[in-house]
Parts: sequence; structure tokens; C-alpha cells
Amino acid sequence: MDIGFDLDNTIIDHDWNVERLARTLGRVPPGQAMTREFLRSWLSKEAYQTLKQSIYKAMTLEARVMDGSREIISRIIDAGTEVYIISRRPPEFQSFAIDWLRENMPFIPERQIIFTANDQEKGLHCTKLGLRFFLDDTHEVLAHIQPPTAPILFDRMGEQKNSPFQRVTTWQEFYTLIEPHLPTPQEKSR
Repeated sequence: MDIGFDLDNTIIDHDWNVERLARTLGRVPPGQAMTREFLRSWLSKEAYQTLKQSIYKAMTLEARVMDGSREIISRIIDAGTEVYIISRRPPEFQSFAIDWLRENMPFIPERQIIFTANDQEKGLHCTKLGLRFFLDDTHEVLAHIQPPTAPILFDRMGEQKNSPFQRVTTWQEFYTLIEPHLPTPQEKSR
């Protein structure tokens, strides 16, 4: 059984960089959470794209690791499961993601990191690889995931309760969901 993960806002936590940039773009109400929904409503479409492009460049290297992701991914690999990162990033931003992964997730082989041009390609890669689960933070991507891959929504802000997808709010919840499907020690030794 192999498992796939989105990268940005699933494994890489861009919140700190987003907040820094958003506050330079204008007045943000004190205590305002920098959710995707807030940023899209608050910023013009052009400013939102500029912000997104900025965090996907060199700022990626300053981004934090999403709470729990390193430990859970390591545990999944230790159980004998292959993991794949499938990320939609333009070619000019991919090297920053690779460098971040080398630093923060060196146990994920580079041959198992795949970049796509669009959301549909993510779904195609899940099918081609025969992934059992794919964890992503957006409905747009998960809508392209087809059986036998089970799409799982990473809803860490707990804002998408009416999602049509199975959802988790933490990496530990994700692990609890998939743990019964991981190889047993006896299966691993075969």
C-alpha cells in the first residue's frame, strides 16, 4: 500500500510567511487567521497570486514543518509503506521545494517527489501509482482523485465540516485513519 501527500499547506506550513507578507500588503485585523478564504476575500486576485508566488520561491526555505507531519510520515515509511509527494508547482519554484524537503524530510527519496502542472495531473499520478490514500488541503485537487485512491481532506483549521471528503484536522488523525491499512510487522518481514 502506497500513500501520497500534497506538499504546500499539508507538509510545508506556510502560515508564518503568509502572515508576514499579508501584513506588508495592508492592514490586517488584529488576531485575524490567515486562512485561504480570508486572503482570497481580502486581497485582489493579483495580490493573492503575488503572495502565493512569493512564498513558493526562496521563502519556502524559511517555512516551518507542519505539526506532526515529519513524525507521521517517518512512522508510515518505517511500517514499510512507500510515500509520494505530489505537488502542483511551476518549474521555476520546484528547486525550493526540493531543497526544503532535503532539509526537513531527508527520508523521502527524491524519485518519489512528483511535480504537476495542474490538479487533474495529481489525480492521474495517484491512479498511475496505485495509491491507497492521498492527503491534500483543497477540494479542487481531491475532486480529481479516483478510486481506488481514497481522497482525504487535510482541514487543519476545521472550517470545512460540510466537505464531501473524509477529513482530518491533524496528522495524528490521519495516522489513526490509515493505521489499520498499514502493513503488519509480519507482512513487512515477507
